[in-house]
Amino acid sequence: MARRPKKGFISWEDVAQNVSRYVRYKEQGDSCFTINGEICRDLTQAAMVAVSGDARYDGRLNCMWGEYGNPPMVGLFVPSIVQAGEPPHILHDFWNEVWEKRSYARGSCAGYYDPERVREIQSYTFFAEDYTFEMYDMLVKSIPDGLSDAELEICLRDYTNKAVQVAANIYVDEATVLEHHVFEEGNEFCVATASNSTISDFEFNSTNMEISFNATGPPDTAGFCYVKIPVELLDGVLTAFIDEDEYVIGEPSQVGNNSFLYLMYNHLIGAIRIGIRGKTMINGFPSARDSLVLLTVATLVLIIAVLSFFFSRKLVHVARRLVREAKEKMRR
Repeated sequence: MARRPKKGFISWEDVAQNVSRYVRYKEQGDSCFTINGEICRDLTQAAMVAVSGDARYDGRLNCMWGEYGNPPMVGLFVPSIVQAGEPPHILHDFWNEVWEKRSYARGSCAGYYDPERVREIQSYTFFAEDYTFEMYDMLVKSIPDGLSDAELEICLRDYTNKAVQVAANIYVDEATVLEHHVFEEGNEFCVATASNSTISDFEFNSTNMEISFNATGPPDTAGFCYVKIPVELLDGVLTAFIDEDEYVIGEPSQVGNNSFLYLMYNHLIGAIRIGIRGKTMINGFPSARDSLVLLTVATLVLIIAVLSFFFSRKLVHVARRLVREAKEKMRR
């Protein structure tokens, strides 16, 4: 559901998810409601322009988020950049996807909107949009200076294609978004999953540095799960386990302060167990387990150094004794 903006602060997220969808928070109630007469009404087509604030490349890094279909309350904002060229093909028929969501949001409310269904749609929609916002922030921060027009176009097109594809998949497939809270060493972390599977039995194992959960769905159907993990909880090279199969992900896509993973699998009879393992860094310091490992390694290094030192002295002593014996034989 629409989130109330912070007082005195407005972001791209606020414009897209509050201003452009503002219906006086009717979607947070319990009764069927109408949006006639609201700023966001059935015939409203909304678009949001976000300026990068980056003077490089003469404004060609500027990005516009457009909402396809109406009303924006149940639509999806996706990014486009002029320098990136044509929008991704998936957007060609996206108007129809929004109209399907509109029909579903009305449910049995006879032309009005069902607030529970609107909140359901906005849950996965906002998850998808947040991904595109954060990816854009990372793009602007990481794009190098001195690119040619062709190189710049490739970078921007890669961003728009990936961001739009991910957001559209989540929106079209109506992923269920869940937040899983992890309490570790006095800190609270939030791991989010967006999936077409039923996700359950979420756990964090601090010994193995692993999060795990069950994914359940109709047998022989395709399943997917987007996982958003704080880098302070799991960082470095990540390994995913889907039942008995192991996949080394390597360095995952980092979006802001989070890693973003996309997992695909086939549903089986019963639950699939999914695990993601990495290294844990909390507030910039190794976890208790990593600290123990570092201490053990340091201790071993110290022991080896000491032994090497004493063994070296012994060898020198032996060498000196052999030299003395040789000299005595020569005197004889």
